[in-house]
Amino acid sequence: ESGRPGYDPVVQAGTGIMELTGYPDGPPARLGIGAVDLGTALWAAIGIQAALANRASHGEGALIEASLFETSAWWLSYHLIGYLGTGATPQRQGTGTPFIAPYEVFATAEGDLFIGAGNDRLFHALADELGLPELRDDPRYGSNEARVANRAGLRAAIQKALLGHPATAWETRLNSRSVPCSAVRTVADLAADPQLAALELLTSYPHPQIPDLRLIDMPVSAGKRRAAHRYPPPLLGEHTDQVLAELGIDDTRIRELRSKGIIA
Repeated sequence: ESGRPGYDPVVQAGTGIMELTGYPDGPPARLGIGAVDLGTALWAAIGIQAALANRASHGEGALIEASLFETSAWWLSYHLIGYLGTGATPQRQGTGTPFIAPYEVFATAEGDLFIGAGNDRLFHALADELGLPELRDDPRYGSNEARVANRAGLRAAIQKALLGHPATAWETRLNSRSVPCSAVRTVADLAADPQLAALELLTSYPHPQIPDLRLIDMPVSAGKRRAAHRYPPPLLGEHTDQVLAELGIDDTRIRELRSKGIIA
């Protein structure tokens, strides 16, 4: 495996992530984000931090290794453990999960809405807010196990009720009852989200070729200070001379390399 090129969607296909993504009556789908690429980078960073801590404590170095395959297998950990425990191969669930109901996206009068009623209290609050108190006393829905077993009928009842109002109206009403939910929004909605601005997560950077360059900063703070980017992405070859000088290559040799087209 070590000789094969590493591509996020290839590993998604090869480890089972793609087979689990999408709807049961549709084809496998790739995740819309580079979860395997980004996750591997994060695990590498965690490994480096652990090695630095070990060096500070014991004076020993360490070889840090991470791979796309390992990260992908880790993302699938509870699915893999479930398979090993039951022998049942997990199936695509669309926006839902095989373990909880209702826990999926529903259509509304305008827009889609995700609802995650993960316990009996939340389910009772959901049923009351939807005007379906009879669901609370129906033995088919008396526990999460029962709701999962009778998912189709439960979904149909909830879906019919939700068609009475837009997603954003239901979101407000259900949030008032502490029922986890969210209207399904777009990336454009995220760009305009006031929470993004309040966190100062989207930051502008001066750039010679992109006048309105904005980037997402690091999603972590320490001592109420964000670990922000300091510089915009460099232009091709922008720091070549600086890097070569740090390696001990003098100006004459750098000019020679440039004249031969070895560097740009």
